[in-house]
Amino acid sequence: MSLVTAANPFLIHPHSFTRSRGIESSEVHQVHYLLCNEGPNTVTGVAISPCEPIDIDGFSSCIFRRGTRIRVQATVFAPFSSSSLVTEAVTHAGREEFPLPVSGSNPCVENMMPACPMKAGLYYIFTYYIDVPRFYPSGRTTITFIVRDTRDEEKIVGCVKLHVLILAEKSKGCSNAKFIMHLNSILNRFSWELLVITR
Repeated sequence: MSLVTAANPFLIHPHSFTRSRGIESSEVHQVHYLLCNEGPNTVTGVAISPCEPIDIDGFSSCIFRRGTRIRVQATVFAPFSSSSLVTEAVTHAGREEFPLPVSGSNPCVENMMPACPMKAGLYYIFTYYIDVPRFYPSGRTTITFIVRDTRDEEKIVGCVKLHVLILAEKSKGCSNAKFIMHLNSILNRFSWELLVITR
């Protein structure tokens, strides 16, 4: 298992992202990833959006906020041709593995560019949307993505592991700076009204 950086010629360019499902392309962040023990070395780049960048043991990664939708895109060099694929996504908590529901579990239907059938020797971008559950525990976790041939599970298109940090949603309350500005505005208005009354 080896760490892969984002320094290769086939990375996902931020402009290749479309502004869909409420996610801004400007928030795209290239991340480090681990190649799996199983499967070929075919993944050439992984990007996450939206992303609050964070360093996890030397990994450039992202914070996943509970209650948010995260988009993961991977560029993959097709090792074989196929017209029927399936994606498996699992998250690891300690020694336990839990299936992670993602959109695009059938890449040939909704999340592959260019579209199916996949042809050996070409590059493809796979897109997945993850709705981070509000009840998911905070802390570090590893997410594994595997794309397989439906007809032969031994044939793996690509497999990566991502280290991420799960945290609670950001507070929607006012920041300290906004609160102070708001308080000053109230005090100034009160002082002006008091001045008018005393006159």
